[in-house]
Formats: sequence, C-alpha cells, structure tokens
Amino acid sequence: MTPNGIATPVSLTGRRGLKRHRFWVVIWVFLVTVAGTCAQTSRTLSGIYGMLRDEADKPAAGILVNVVWVAGAMPKGFQPLSTLSDANGLFSFPGLQAGLYRVCPGPLNGLLNPCEWFDNPPSALLGAGPLSRAELRIVLVRGRLLNIRVEDPEAKLQVSAKGVADHVVSVSVRSPKGIHMAPQALADAGGVSHMLVVPAGVSLGVDVTSPTLNVVAQGEAATLQAATGKVQVAGQATPLPLEISSSDTNKQLRYTVHAKGN
Repeated sequence: MTPNGIATPVSLTGRRGLKRHRFWVVIWVFLVTVAGTCAQTSRTLSGIYGMLRDEADKPAAGILVNVVWVAGAMPKGFQPLSTLSDANGLFSFPGLQAGLYRVCPGPLNGLLNPCEWFDNPPSALLGAGPLSRAELRIVLVRGRLLNIRVEDPEAKLQVSAKGVADHVVSVSVRSPKGIHMAPQALADAGGVSHMLVVPAGVSLGVDVTSPTLNVVAQGEAATLQAATGKVQVAGQATPLPLEISSSDTNKQLRYTVHAKGN
C-alpha cells in the first residue's frame, strides 16, 4: 500500500508472493464466514427462550413445551410448535414472527400444565424485527393425585362380546379454568378407576354421571354431596364441591353404579 492509502497489486510470483496471497485468501474466507454466521444469528435471535423450574427451583427436564399463536397477524401457515426442555430445563423457539404466543408446558410426573389449570398462563409478546425476543421463567406446580373410583357390583360397565360396554360413566373435574375430562379409566373386575392430577387449594367440582345408570356417592363423596343438598340422578350432573389440601397426596372418592330402580 502506498503512503496515499492506495492498495498496490500483490505479486503472485515467487514464494513470498504466493504466501501473501494465501494469507489474504484465508483472511477473506474467515471474514465471509463470520459475516454469514452473524447474519444467520441475527435472523434467529428473535423468538421465545425460557427455562422450566419446579417448586424447589430445580430444572424441570424432559418436559414437552408447546407454543400456540394467540393474537396478532397470524404467520402464514403457522402450526403449533413443540420441543423438549433440556437437562437444565431450558427450551427455545427461535425465528418466530411478531405476535402474541402462549407457552404451555405439558404435564409430566405430577407437574401441572399452567395453561390448563391456572389463570394468566405463560405468554410472550414478540414485536417486529429480527432481534425481538422474549425470555420466560416458568415455575411448574406439583399437583395432587385424585382417584375417582366407580364400583360396579352389577357388572354394568363390563365390555360385552361385541367389544363395547352397554353403559358408560363420564367423569370430569371442574375448575375456574373450565372442565377437565378424566383420562382413560383403569378397569378391573370390580369397577373402574379414573386418575387425575389436580391442583391443591383450588375450588373444584367433581362430576360423575351416566345417562343410563344411577350413580351413588359413597364415603367421603357422599358426605360432600349431602352438604350440597342435592342428589345425583341418572343423566344429571351434580358437581361435587372439593378442595384438596396441600397435605393430601392421594385423594380418593368412591361411587357405585346401579341399574335404574335399584
């Protein structure tokens, strides 16, 4: 380079010129690589990044995290996204467009889904631009096991030779967030058991109904039902008021089903 700042041609003749050429080629490749990496990083910095912790402030690893679009200009062709939290409880959804998203960690090992049971579920608002990002810290609350046992002394719920049951019982739990249907029941010779993980310290309502059978509460369930002043009849839902304390790790409610008239 001349004193005036004008670059002079580099001679490629001889070993010294060849070494200089290789040096500048390496520098040029390095700068292009860095520029490309920075450009790619700037495009993927936008998005939702967060961590999952339990109530003991320990990482919640291996939790399925779902992101759904809530409001704003819905990205064309957007589909709900899912990922698993890593060993440190971290998760990320890079490259999301502007809008309001809801972040819903799925239940696992007794931890509750905040979007299903609680008000103000985790949400993230992303603005326009490649650097818009949201960082969340989500504490997952451990629920309490609720076992709703339905005794079937007349074998009305048994599966027939056709592969279906002639009668069915519907079990659900009501909370301030809505109605939560019980998952698939565990059946045995004496009846069926419905297991749900529910929050402690929340006012709940338990519905056990059948369109063709009489459902009779037993034990504690009968006591709680008597306090409502209502009787459970076939086909009519009478929510059973229930609030599980934090000390109850396994609450059981018992019911019996009978044919009408019995």
